[in-house]
Amino acid sequence: MASLRPIRRNGKVIEVIASCVDITERKKAEQELERTKKLLESIIDDSADGICIIDTGGNVLRVNHSFEMLYGWSENELVGRQLPIVPLEMEDEFKSITQEIQGDMLAKTFETVRQNKAGELVHVSITLSPIKNGYGEIIALTGITRDISERIKSEEFFRKADKLNVVGQLAAGLAHEIRNPLTSLKGFLQLMKESDKRRVEHCEIMLSEVDRMNSIINELLIFSKPQPKVLKRNDIGALLYSVINLLEAQATMNGVQVYIEIHGDLPPICCSEVDIKQVFVNVLKNAIEATPNGGKIHIVAFEQLNELIIRIKDEGIGIPTDSIHRLGEPFYTTKEQGTGLGLMMCYKIIHDHKGNLSIRSAVNQGTTVDIKLPVTD
Repeated sequence: MASLRPIRRNGKVIEVIASCVDITERKKAEQELERTKKLLESIIDDSADGICIIDTGGNVLRVNHSFEMLYGWSENELVGRQLPIVPLEMEDEFKSITQEIQGDMLAKTFETVRQNKAGELVHVSITLSPIKNGYGEIIALTGITRDISERIKSEEFFRKADKLNVVGQLAAGLAHEIRNPLTSLKGFLQLMKESDKRRVEHCEIMLSEVDRMNSIINELLIFSKPQPKVLKRNDIGALLYSVINLLEAQATMNGVQVYIEIHGDLPPICCSEVDIKQVFVNVLKNAIEATPNGGKIHIVAFEQLNELIIRIKDEGIGIPTDSIHRLGEPFYTTKEQGTGLGLMMCYKIIHDHKGNLSIRSAVNQGTTVDIKLPVTD
């Protein structure tokens, strides 16, 4: 940049002083600033999210095209006005958020509801950020708005679908759990039909099974208002012997021999007797069904590292290695007829008792199920 200054004497110009200043860097800075400005304007204008800039008083300074499309107001209708998108009942909340941002000078993201020009409510996600001047003072706020209405609809759809799924699982689970005692009853009745003797212990077991079905139905009736289960100190050996007697008829009909071994005087465990017996019934019944050509099932109970371990091992057909990790998923089963819900319930019951259930298996070599339960203090 050059400037000329004349020097006069007696009204006449006798010389001219010229001065030059190199403004190359300033021009470069101005050009860079202009490029940055255009870039920012392009980002704002082309953004798929609605962008609005308001001053510290809440008046609109600028909105982009996406904001216009989302809410229905044009930029000319909004500039200089207070934002009309906040429902009356949420104005205090919005003021509180803007004051919070101006106080701690940090951006804030939240999900809320806003109102468009037609008076319709729109579910949105908003990020409010402070705009500062060179002195670090907040001079405006920028809001980036994303329409999340479709996501909210999808979540609501899946919530309803989950409820329907729960109903389906409940129905299938009811059929599965009641089928177990019915199978036992059928087995004992067949034995009694083939024998002239009427064993009192068989009748007692059948009555016990009827009581178990009644217990399951009662639990379903109070499903909408679940109550804490009554936990009592129980002898694990007594529970196992009870379950073995329960499934004796089914094992006999399948040519399966069940052996049980209790190591030492095991301490009691604090548990729900009905639930733990349900786990043992399901696991032992699966072992019997997995041994269709007859064989042996070994049950061992022992204490290790302050845990009771109940190991049930069969000599059945086994489970493919690539299927083991899926055991316990609802409706996944390796049996021709089954829902997978029984084992899923077993996992849940043992988890609720702060225990662990693990399965090891190999095709044609059998399956081993380890149930670990904490020892009662």
